[in-house]
Amino acid sequence: MQPVLLNQLIGACNGTAADSLLRSTEPVTGMSIDSRTVRPGEVFWCLPGSRQNGHSFAAQALSRGARACVVSEDSVFRQLPQAAIRVPAVEQALTRFAAWYRQQQPARVIGVTGSVGKTTTRELLWHALSTTLRGSRSPRNWNNHLGVPLSLCGIERSHAFAVLELGASESGEIARLARLATPEIAVITAVGLAHVAGFGSREQIIHEKGSLVAALPADGLAVLNGDDPAVRAMARRTSARVILAGEQPHNSLRATDVEFFANQLRFTVDSTRFELNVPGRHFLLPALLAVAVAREFGIPLALVAEGLRQFVPVAGRCRLETIGPWTVIDDSYNASPESMTAASQLLAARQPAGEGRRIFVAGDMLELGPLAANCHFDLGGQIARAGIDLLAVCGEFASQVKQGALAAGMQPVQIAAGQRIGTVTSALENWLGDGDTILVKGSRGMRLERVTGWLREQALARAASAANPAATTERASLQSDTAHPQQLSPAQPGMQHLSGPARNSASRSEQVPSVPAGG
Repeated sequence: MQPVLLNQLIGACNGTAADSLLRSTEPVTGMSIDSRTVRPGEVFWCLPGSRQNGHSFAAQALSRGARACVVSEDSVFRQLPQAAIRVPAVEQALTRFAAWYRQQQPARVIGVTGSVGKTTTRELLWHALSTTLRGSRSPRNWNNHLGVPLSLCGIERSHAFAVLELGASESGEIARLARLATPEIAVITAVGLAHVAGFGSREQIIHEKGSLVAALPADGLAVLNGDDPAVRAMARRTSARVILAGEQPHNSLRATDVEFFANQLRFTVDSTRFELNVPGRHFLLPALLAVAVAREFGIPLALVAEGLRQFVPVAGRCRLETIGPWTVIDDSYNASPESMTAASQLLAARQPAGEGRRIFVAGDMLELGPLAANCHFDLGGQIARAGIDLLAVCGEFASQVKQGALAAGMQPVQIAAGQRIGTVTSALENWLGDGDTILVKGSRGMRLERVTGWLREQALARAASAANPAATTERASLQSDTAHPQQLSPAQPGMQHLSGPARNSASRSEQVPSVPAGG
């Protein structure tokens, strides 16, 4: 964050404070909504929430060196008269300050949205632009009404760019975030059925995502997935310049000579060869969007190619790792019908080592509303038709996935289905053999990263047993889970210290510990 004076912050958020704060010349160096991580010089925003109230942790934040606390409760303001800034509503005050702060910074803001691929595109953009320019990006997936203001506060005056992820789970959110961030560049990945329960229809989702394009200034730039007809049509919603990126001939930035093998994606743009170390071909479109933006910044494509070569998928976002004798593709962070299709294709294309088999571990896709049953039935059919060897699925719609797989020709002996995650771990315990490839994917509320953790424990137990066959190794198991997996999403340890609404419930498709997020 570019340091600001307290009186600038107080004025920007329409607050009131003691004269000592208004006269202070010590700069504010950061923003925090987590009292555990406050650093000296930061301001702590006491966001109220249904589980915990940030006002309860104001004193703790000050003891850690916070310059001041932004509060809306009179009792806390009276208790901390020399260290509190009073506002009518803390969340609205944070938004007002972030909007003011953004306008003080010269960085070009790049807004990224879409039903799938936002985080991957954001990270690829960062790798492409950072080869020659200084900039910032959204931490984790801070992409909502709290995350975007905090991300804006991470911009510094020396930054040439800021890549912000913008998400939504209901109509109107993208437009509000765009008014706040005022992006000069909009990047749209793809449109699918993610969060359709909140929007009502795919058409509404298309309209919502297109709100980012509509918010561009006339001298702005829209970089669109030209291979997606719905995204391509968003060009009609702006007077800004448009670049279409993809593989099809009509695109203004086009990938040719595309190859994928041995965990490496290769393609050519304008005679420059790109190589990404990624586990699937579906990384092509996010990479092309990053190339298009970097080219607009004037970065030579050879440098962009070098930057993308350093990219590593974010944890839980199709990250490939070797765990003991198995290859694991951890894509557990989130799921939608479109991303599940890509995952099925990815797993089908892999060649397990030796006698290994391909195992799909699936959890519910949440927030699909009345489409949920049919979407899960279709998922089972896709997995079966892809030739996946084994399917372990848990969640409320596990039976629909199983029915779809059986209808498409998969045999009962190849499927394990049940509501609890113990169904998955029990099946894996019986199935796993050396050389197997396991892909793990489900919506955030399913917390399927627990399966990846279980696999690590099993690998350690096998290694210990091999090193000392006489030893008795206690093996971790999740079979004792007695609650529905969608109810198994407690707060992270210490979450009571967080300031803000506890909206990252298991019913949401995405969540981060301190800032809840939409799709």
